[in-house]
Amino acid sequence: MTDKSMDHPSGISQGKVDDIHAESLSPKEQFALHIQANQTYLAWVRTSIALLGFGLVLAKLALWVRWTAQDLHYKHFLRVQEILGTTLLAGGTLLVTVMTIVHRQTTRTIRKGRIPELGLMPAYVLTFMIALIGSLLTGLVMFW
Repeated sequence: MTDKSMDHPSGISQGKVDDIHAESLSPKEQFALHIQANQTYLAWVRTSIALLGFGLVLAKLALWVRWTAQDLHYKHFLRVQEILGTTLLAGGTLLVTVMTIVHRQTTRTIRKGRIPELGLMPAYVLTFMIALIGSLLTGLVMFW
């Protein structure tokens, strides 16, 4: 794995793939990586805001229906909807917290003149959470 012809997307020539974090970045490369890290962080914040908004709508709609409806034969459905809304609120809060920590670590690494590692764990957690909640909502709508 010592192919010196491999190039990093930022234009930095990689010696060994394992030594990628030992390379020093120029100020221009550091600036470009800071911009990319900030764009990624803002995308995660936007996603968290969407989760918070959807969670708030689910929870408050169930609460409003419970207060205004006369016949509550579907009371369990409203309780599940409130739980899913609260879960989305907690998930959005957790996601923005985790991504703030990840962004802080990434910017520290860039300031040291090194290329940050590619971490996709928050994306996998978010994907799993959305798939799980989407499946539960689909099941509730279809079979309730």
